[in-house]
Amino acid sequence: MAIPIVWGQKGKSSALGFVADYCVVCRDIRAFVVHQLSVVSHVYWIPTGAPREVDRVATCTECRVSTAANYGADVRYVRDFDGDIGRLAAMTNPRANMARAEQRRLEAQAAGRSLPEDARLQTIAEPFQLLAPTVENLYARDRRAARRVTAKDVAMLFSPIHVIETGPSTGALAPAASVCLIASIILAPTVLLCGIPAAGKGEPLPWWSYTGAIALLVLGITATALFQRRHRRRTLAAHVLPLLGRSLAPLRPSAEDLRAVMRLYADAGLRIGEALRVEDVLEAIDRPAKPNRR
Repeated sequence: MAIPIVWGQKGKSSALGFVADYCVVCRDIRAFVVHQLSVVSHVYWIPTGAPREVDRVATCTECRVSTAANYGADVRYVRDFDGDIGRLAAMTNPRANMARAEQRRLEAQAAGRSLPEDARLQTIAEPFQLLAPTVENLYARDRRAARRVTAKDVAMLFSPIHVIETGPSTGALAPAASVCLIASIILAPTVLLCGIPAAGKGEPLPWWSYTGAIALLVLGITATALFQRRHRRRTLAAHVLPLLGRSLAPLRPSAEDLRAVMRLYADAGLRIGEALRVEDVLEAIDRPAKPNRR
């Protein structure tokens, strides 16, 4: 008798502490919480070795957008954050103020179009890079697929567009879409069963039974797709466009700039280059929203 053995690797995330840094989305110095991502071998989910670090991720406590935590040896972490960002910067990352001054200089040059074309488009592309995983997770078929997308992005640097998860997965079906799909699956066989008493012994089912079943399935699948598409559009408008508009507002990109950047991401196979419309991004820039607290 064969006995299955469960073994492999499992992921682990541990908080290292808080650090002050410049947030590209908030366009100011913010407190970041840093997590260390590691994998450990296991047998029957019992660790059999020491964890191996894969990456470190820093998440802004204001907008909840994450990025790779590529900090130098002079950066320190503190266990608690009391809300005083100036004190946190002095304790953890004294160079944060210099980074903000440098970023403000680049933003002014990008807005005034004094930066070289490639550098200006790269500056405009930064918030798209950080928000790309949110859109990828939104279009993933389920939560497990969304987590696979994130694990891939964390494990490898997809230069120049390497991204880390930015928030909770939204890959599951919307509630209305789920109701439509379940209703069509239940009602279609019910219509077929209703045709059995109407058919004589050895006679085929009446035309209205299988026609009705097929019509219900088609209607349910169509309604599911429409509700899911609406759910995605509303999620983009609520969680992606406000942050994107907030980050891009100081850069004052033109429609041509946005099309060029979004084409880059679309060519790379990332949904953020296809799911968003230039008109919606421009509208979000004109009316930037407050950071999304999730």
